[in-house]
Amino acid sequence: MRAAIIGLGAIASMHARALRYIPGVELVAACCRTEEKGRAFAAEFGCAWHGDAARMLRREKPDFVTVATPSGAHLPAVLAAARRGVHVICEKPLEISLKRIDRMIAACDKAGVTLGAIFPQRFNPVVCTVHEAAAAGRFGSLALAASYVPWCRDDAYYGPDRWQGTKALDGGAALMNQSIHGVDALQWIVGATMPELAGLRGPSMAPVGNGTVVPP
Repeated sequence: MRAAIIGLGAIASMHARALRYIPGVELVAACCRTEEKGRAFAAEFGCAWHGDAARMLRREKPDFVTVATPSGAHLPAVLAAARRGVHVICEKPLEISLKRIDRMIAACDKAGVTLGAIFPQRFNPVVCTVHEAAAAGRFGSLALAASYVPWCRDDAYYGPDRWQGTKALDGGAALMNQSIHGVDALQWIVGATMPELAGLRGPSMAPVGNGTVVPP
């Protein structure tokens, strides 16, 4: 299968290395707007560089792409892939608003292509063990579940030349960009035993997902 990467931020090299481990997959191209960065990436991973996603998709004809642009720029990359009938594996979060995510899902459904999100914690051995235990009923009937994400990002991470922490491209700062790993792992584990999920939102209790929470 022919693979391509849209967006060459810090995570893109990890995508490229991961693709090397998949039998039958070849990274044929990658794209970003910065030529120097693009050519250096292409030289390192033995693929072509393009400065435009639509042109790359048209010329290289990949079977699937991984999307590694800033979160708030996932939508145009996914729409471009869907228009060419190319399957998509997209970095988390899918986008920064439900409206934009719905457009991505609708476009891929219409094109008949798969849209997947990258949530690596589902492959974490510890998380997998907890999920299996929950599915087997070892925790009984769950009444409460919580996630704690004690990660740290220094001031430079949110520097003036970074997209992280901006409303336009990040959308939700630490909760959306880092803690989403815990949110996804939590709903995956709890979802193995509970058909409906409920949680806290804002200063008071409110419905989340399909569940209902009564205010105190």
